[in-house]
Amino acid sequence: MNKLIKTISRNKIGYEFLRSLNGLLGLTDRELELLSVFLDVHLEGTYKNKNNNSIDSPETRRMVINNLGITKDNLSRYIKMFRDKGIFIRQSKTTKINNALIPIIIGGKVVQITMILKINDNEDL
Repeated sequence: MNKLIKTISRNKIGYEFLRSLNGLLGLTDRELELLSVFLDVHLEGTYKNKNNNSIDSPETRRMVINNLGITKDNLSRYIKMFRDKGIFIRQSKTTKINNALIPIIIGGKVVQITMILKINDNEDL
């Protein structure tokens, strides 16, 4: 088994986790930056309120617009692209980040990623 270890600061967990997966996701630097802000919002739980539990709620959108200086229209385009790629998924009438993209912190000190690449001998992919 191949094992690579990198030490990071706690406030960069979301970004570094997504960077590690970006070979599979194929996101641009800006898309990665935007998704990491949504992931940070999810990890902090600041998007949850009694009226709207979606990661793309108006409150979260305002927070992302203020943090990144992105326009409302561009943010909507990025959110649509995240949905199309399966990064954001609909569950029970709410939009959530795909669980595979949410880091699980083990013992408060480690985030482990298991990557499975299936080999298909019958087709060129």
